[in-house]
Amino acid sequence: MAGYVGSFEQGEITVLGDVVNVAYGLQSYARPNRILVGPETAKFTRCSFRMKEFGEIRIKNRDEPIDVYEILCPN
Repeated sequence: MAGYVGSFEQGEITVLGDVVNVAYGLQSYARPNRILVGPETAKFTRCSFRMKEFGEIRIKNRDEPIDVYEILCPN
């Protein structure tokens, strides 16, 4: 969910939901020049990018770990 929160004097855009939670969890494992994606993104982009399994990580507020994949840069 995305939306505008605040008043006329001060407002901000915010996003909520599981996708945002997963993205936040992935960013803590990312390093410079590394792109990590979750299983849903990997499923839909597998034809366009070479990738390798990064492993499972635990995400806050989720019962089960998720599979993470690293996008490999072309040589």
